[in-house]
Amino acid sequence: MRSLPSTPRNPIDLSPVADVPGLTARDAERVATALEANIAVSTRTVYASAWRQWEAWCRSRAITALPAPPEALAAYLAERAEAGLSYGTLDLACSAVAYQHNHEGLPDPTTDITLRRVRRGLRRIIGAAPRRQAHPLTVAELNRIVTAMDLEPRPARGTGLSSCLVMRLLCV
Repeated sequence: MRSLPSTPRNPIDLSPVADVPGLTARDAERVATALEANIAVSTRTVYASAWRQWEAWCRSRAITALPAPPEALAAYLAERAEAGLSYGTLDLACSAVAYQHNHEGLPDPTTDITLRRVRRGLRRIIGAAPRRQAHPLTVAELNRIVTAMDLEPRPARGTGLSSCLVMRLLCV
């Protein structure tokens, strides 16, 4: 079994665990480590960047960023959409705001019905197509691809190997 690091990298509020009789400081450390691992470091980094952009926008308009008024967040998203940002980027901004509010124990403004309707409207305006899962290639499709390939031996660029040999290595 993999052991958890002895101390968390970032301090996390351990008061809920510390108040439970019978749990040790080591138990609290393990819980803190698991809580920290809940979100990947790279995700926290992206959220932090999106949060800084939201805070800067709020500062420029003398609006309180935390807690975020849903109406202000709706205006922010609409302005960013008008500036040409993709729906995915707008969705990321909402995720970052929701994460920050949840982290601070505040109500999540992204659950506001008006904001949810604005987001749906922006999705329609931007024209974000729903993602469709690509189907895996069948054996018949793979055979058609391989038979259509030119298997004449030629040097592969920069390797000194022929393309036919490269194909044989890839198909093994």
